[in-house]
Amino acid sequence: MKLFGLSVSLIMATAANACDVCGGMSSNPNIGLFAASTTFHQVGFSLNYRSFNTFLYGVEHSSERLSLSSLNVRWQLTKRVQFLASVPHQLGVQKTATARYVVSGLGDPTLIGNFIVVDKKDTLGLTRQFLSFGAGSKLPLGLSTNPDDELKNMYPGTGSTDFLLLSNYLHQFNQSLGFQAEMSYVMRGADQFAYQLGNSFSLQSQIFYRKKHKSKLFISSFGLQFDEQEPSTLNRIIPEGNPNNMRVLSARSGFNVLVNRWLWSAQLQLPLYQKINGGTVKQVLNGTIGMNYFITKKQRKND
Repeated sequence: MKLFGLSVSLIMATAANACDVCGGMSSNPNIGLFAASTTFHQVGFSLNYRSFNTFLYGVEHSSERLSLSSLNVRWQLTKRVQFLASVPHQLGVQKTATARYVVSGLGDPTLIGNFIVVDKKDTLGLTRQFLSFGAGSKLPLGLSTNPDDELKNMYPGTGSTDFLLLSNYLHQFNQSLGFQAEMSYVMRGADQFAYQLGNSFSLQSQIFYRKKHKSKLFISSFGLQFDEQEPSTLNRIIPEGNPNNMRVLSARSGFNVLVNRWLWSAQLQLPLYQKINGGTVKQVLNGTIGMNYFITKKQRKND
């Protein structure tokens, strides 16, 4: 029955990767998966694929493909406190009419502390209502480059220390239907070259439906996600022609299967409206697959 209680969080099994103008920026963090299953630690792997087309004077100039693989760990310190860590690796490929460029390396690791404010469960252990707030940072340990590099947006690291704020809310209407919403804000610092990516905001909401069949649990979800990023600056001045700002509204859907503590997940995100880098960049596809394993947490007297 303990695994039965996990179902309220499975809908967020994969990171919700927003459309991005820069590989190293990745996306605002999402901790939906790690939140409601408070009796479990977790270790998992995810693979996110994003594709873009870049235009020059209205003509397609290049295509960019970013594959981001991440090792994700969650440690449930107490019933109310969670620690999360993620270490990414990115492969970026840009193709033009005459050349092909590849940038590959480790990205910036992320550390998050999450505090659970509301966690109401029913007699079956199913979470009916959940609210948490989190804070953390992204460390400048990934591969990065200077702002004059034409491939800077393909690098997995930003070279800056960023600070993260998150909130997560979930409401289960009945045994099958539920609602989840999550908001995050990233305050970005400057790198050693005084280049600073713009702060970013993300808001997502979705309806999820779960169905149990024998020892398997199936969960599907449908929702919307809004992402906004402010222009980047160099010495606190917005560069001309390449502000790296964006505003994107996307439709998202996901499908998850839980079998014997193994969670297999897939998610697809398609833009409904987008304006990236002044309209010169178009996102084509954003998809994620992942697998996670849940580890029973040893109970303490103060839990």
